Amino acid sequence: MPNLSPTGTGVPPPAPLGGRSAHVDLLHSAMLPAGYTCLAEIEPLTIEIYLSTEGLWAMHMLDRCGAFKVILPPGEFSLAAAKEKALVNAEYYMRKYGGDRSWTQPASVDWREFTPRNVMWET
Repeated sequence: MPNLSPTGTGVPPPAPLGGRSAHVDLLHSAMLPAGYTCLAEIEPLTIEIYLSTEGLWAMHMLDRCGAFKVILPPGEFSLAAAKEKALVNAEYYMRKYGGDRSWTQPASVDWREFTPRNVMWET
């Protein structure tokens, strides 16, 4: 049987330090339904990431202090990349527009992940 491992040893290479490989993350994202949503509450922001019908992750930020909603265009293929980009965008927003030049990304963020259910509202 031929040795198909990239290292030539028959042993697969170690996983990246960040955990899952980018390939696994893309496969995971591809299996999620459109509308799949992640929310994070980072004072004073609420960050929403959702999977668009085109397969790209789009983002919204709600600034509760300034009463602003920031809409960012879809632009990431993987959920991990979308979460990272959302935090970078949050830091940029808070420093430039949120009035807090010392605001930094938190060391860890608790993301709530779910698929919203459709509700038919009848009056």
